[in-house]
Amino acid sequence: MKVRNGFVSNSSTSSFLIYGVSMDIGYEEGEKLEEKASAVGLEIHNLSSDNGGFYMGKSWSSIEDNETGKQFKDKIEASIKNIVADPELKCETIEYAWHD
Repeated sequence: MKVRNGFVSNSSTSSFLIYGVSMDIGYEEGEKLEEKASAVGLEIHNLSSDNGGFYMGKSWSSIEDNETGKQFKDKIEASIKNIVADPELKCETIEYAWHD
C-alpha cells in the first residue's frame, strides 16, 4: 500500500453551514447587501460573480454558550428582516459545499 504524506495541490473544497436565507438577486445588489450584513455580524456567501445566488446568515458555530437554538434563530431572523424587507424570505439551515 502506498501512503501519500504530502499536500494534494490539485484539489480544493469549500463549505459553509449557516442559519439564514437564500436570495436570488443580482451581483451589484448583493455587494451592497454585504456591507449592511457585515455591520450587524451576518455573513454573505456568493456562489459566483456570474449568477445571483447569495446566502446570508450566521454560522451555527457562532452560537453563544448561554444561548438557546431558538434565541439564536430569532436573533438572526430579526437581523435579516432589518436589512431585507421581503416577507417571502424564510430562514433555514443552509449547508453548501463545492469542489474546485
